[in-house]
Parts: sequence; structure tokens; C-alpha cells
Amino acid sequence: MLKVSVLLPVHNGEKYLPKSIQSVLSQSFADLEFLILNDGSTDNSLKIINQFAALDKRIKTIDFKKHIGLVRILNEGIKRGQGLYLARIDSDDEWPDVDKIKKQVEFMEKNPDYALVGTNALVINEKGDIVGKIAYPAKDEVIRRKILIKNQFLHSSVMFRKKAAEKCGLYNQEEKYVEDYGLWLRIGQYYKFANLPLYGLKYRLNPQGETATKNRQQVINSFKLAKKFKNKYPNFILACVKWILRYFKTFLRI
Repeated sequence: MLKVSVLLPVHNGEKYLPKSIQSVLSQSFADLEFLILNDGSTDNSLKIINQFAALDKRIKTIDFKKHIGLVRILNEGIKRGQGLYLARIDSDDEWPDVDKIKKQVEFMEKNPDYALVGTNALVINEKGDIVGKIAYPAKDEVIRRKILIKNQFLHSSVMFRKKAAEKCGLYNQEEKYVEDYGLWLRIGQYYKFANLPLYGLKYRLNPQGETATKNRQQVINSFKLAKKFKNKYPNFILACVKWILRYFKTFLRI
């Protein structure tokens, strides 16, 4: 069975898409398929995808003629993916470590009770300059103590078991802007978590990205998830305080 399916959704992401695609193709791990999910782009995204696909047979283009939204195309990608494991990357992010997938697969193979493994990240600006770092806890017990307070995984860094996602109902359309967070919380009810202590992701601060433009709604929906899973994970009271503070901070941002 194929080991890994990489899912890259894109909607009008031509600016950074080539670097994102190339970072996946440069991975040292060979046993993978690369599903690029074009969500009704009206810019040159599809043209860029086709140019890369002509050069690498691992790329499988799934072209949605109309924009249907991130959750629906991701779930379609999961259903079509043939890999035992699923890896995610956004069209404005990059994988700087060529062994990222290899190391995550090795971890999964050695730890069958784990279903979700992420990495740390280098934060980059629009020019690609490194402007910061993000490091999350590596151990399951620490992640569990903190996950209601804040999502402990960056979406573009993760690898997760396909069977775990299917068991937990895939991404949920009702968890808009926090669809990844909701899926992780459901997966954690049955499997363990981990983050590898490596910088496997360049996470771009994109003013047009969802995190920047939908921040207030993300905070609101994250708080709703914390309430929903308050009996599954610890520190709900502290989580309430943190999410309420984050909500009021959104009013101070331009």
C-alpha cells in the first residue's frame, strides 16, 4: 500500500504556489502521491499545477471548476488519497527539511498508538525572510494539557493516519476556519499526539491568508470547540480565559 498522500489545496494562490509545490517534490521520501486540489482558482494556479504535473508523475490534479471551500476539497482529497498516512501543506507554506516526511513516517511506523504528528515551524514574511519560530510540545501528555488552551499543531506541518480521520468523520463543515483543530480534538479521543522537535515547516505570514482575515471568527469557533471537548481534555477554565482574552485582542488589530 502507498505510504503517504500529500494534500495541497489552492484557491488563487499563484504567488507562492511554485515554492510550495517544489518543497514537496524535493522530499527525500519517495513512496508518496501528491494531490493538488484546485478549488476553482481564477488566477494562474491551475496553469502552474499543470506545468509541474507534466514533469512529475506523482502529482495528481483534482480540479474543481467552482470554488466549493476548503473543508469540502480536503475531504475529497482524503477520500481519493491512496496513502496510509496523509500530510498537509497550504499553498503559501513550504517544507524546508527534505527529510520531514521520512521522519514522520518513521515515527508513525514505530508508534502505532499515535495518529497525529506535527513539527515546529520557522515563521516567514511575504519575502520569505525568517521572522520568528514556533515550537510546540513534543509529548502527548503535555499536548493534551494545552490543546484546549490553543491548537498545538500547525496544519501545514502535520501527518495523520487516514483510518483515524475516517473514524472521526473527516473535517467538519460546521467547524469553519478551525476545521483542523476540530479534527485533531476528535482524533485525540482515540489516539496519541506528538510533535517532532524539528523545523519541518516554513509558515508564511500572509495578509491575504485565512488566519489573518478571519482571525476573530477563528477565535470564536475555537472557543466553541473548547467548550465542546471540555470533558475530554484538561484545563477548560484556563482555556476559557485565554480564548476570551484573544477575542478582545482581535479588536486591537488592524
